[in-house]
Amino acid sequence: MTTLVASPSLVSIAYSEPVIKFGEFSLFLESQNLSHQSGQSYHLRPKEFQLLLFLLRNRNKVINKTFLLEVLWNYDIYTPTNTLEVHLSSLRKKLESVSPKRLIQTVHGAGYRLVA
Repeated sequence: MTTLVASPSLVSIAYSEPVIKFGEFSLFLESQNLSHQSGQSYHLRPKEFQLLLFLLRNRNKVINKTFLLEVLWNYDIYTPTNTLEVHLSSLRKKLESVSPKRLIQTVHGAGYRLVA
């Protein structure tokens, strides 16, 4: 009788998912995890992930609130107007719990920007 033994190298094939690095953070695109260099990690809710990804792809640019609502929430008159603020607040808490730098800035009268 022949016994088959799996080679450890075949069983533990490393998989690396696409990642966006910014400042002290890494955003993992498939698992939607946000990781800090200290080892702290957060699983982002779908809208938090979409919001952070959009801001990262447009980093250092001021993005108008209405535009964010249209792009991420298909904004119409039924979308609660504080939806964006709630998600931004949650995202900021996660980012600022491990880093004192305010990465998502409010530009009064203009919108929001991510600086990293």
